[in-house]
Amino acid sequence: QKLGRQAKQSWSSSDLRYLDPFKDIELNQSNIFLAGVPDYDQNVFSMLINSINTDHSFNFFEEQGLTDFFFTTVLDAYQKTREKFLVQKEDEKEENTEDEAQEKSKEQKELIPENLWALIAVIAIVIGFISFQYLKLREELNLPLFGSKENFIIKRDAVDRANAIEKTVLKSSSKLILESQAISEVLVDLLTGTELDRYNSLTITKNFASMEYITGANPNIENLLELEPSNLTVESLGTDSTVFSWYYNFEMPNNREINRTSDMINKKVLLSHLDSILSDYTIKYYDQLYLENQIYEPILIWVRNKSDILQASAILSNTSDEILLRKFVLFNDASSPNPRAGFYISSIRK
Repeated sequence: QKLGRQAKQSWSSSDLRYLDPFKDIELNQSNIFLAGVPDYDQNVFSMLINSINTDHSFNFFEEQGLTDFFFTTVLDAYQKTREKFLVQKEDEKEENTEDEAQEKSKEQKELIPENLWALIAVIAIVIGFISFQYLKLREELNLPLFGSKENFIIKRDAVDRANAIEKTVLKSSSKLILESQAISEVLVDLLTGTELDRYNSLTITKNFASMEYITGANPNIENLLELEPSNLTVESLGTDSTVFSWYYNFEMPNNREINRTSDMINKKVLLSHLDSILSDYTIKYYDQLYLENQIYEPILIWVRNKSDILQASAILSNTSDEILLRKFVLFNDASSPNPRAGFYISSIRK
């Protein structure tokens, strides 16, 4: 009967040895018949034959009679038996160590091809990417890799290429101009149709307009902007429920009709107006962005009182297409009004 996994674990720490009856013992097969002898008895006989006690304590196989007993003989026999057992145990350990080393070597050999193929794949991808970028660059520079004769050169019309670039830039600039005009239009409508001191916050970007407005009556901002709010939340302030906090979120329109005047001002005039009209403001210039044939110069105009915020909004609503209003942010506390606002603009230069 075979032992189960738990039984093997419970006996794993025990010194159990498998007995092979009459192993390494010469038998006279013609006089000994083991067919009817149980395995247990065969094991007992084998242990008696191999035991050192057979020569000095029991007399199963010699002539009858008493023999002299010497302790030194027994000890020498015991020592030889013990050394034989230790040698067998060391041999088993060496065999196990060699088997483990062979298994580890086999596992490493199996892992090496997988890692090698992964490394080769990564190298191939990197080389392919670099080669593609190199060929693309040479094609852009009109320097073909194969052939140096005239018939291998691809000739491009410089005028057509310049026109294509100009159309791409104009299309991108037109989108930015429309977004800037929409931000400016919404800002002017809010500041002229509502009270600036009642805002706790106001943010306008190319994608959305978000605000918190404090008032007792419905401000009807959706009617003022002619837009449906994407989110509207009203919260009561105080115990008498006469003052409310109105939270609005609007998505900025893509096709809003903009009313533009003919008297537009450029960057130089804008800075002159700000310096002559505003009393408390600062200007911060950021790193310029260099595109193919245009330079974008980000600028932050920070204004610190109600009058200057209204004046700056009016001035920026009349700027030319080279001045883009990219974002407006207002900070205030309606319970103790002290509004501050930031106008994020971009100046375009060709």
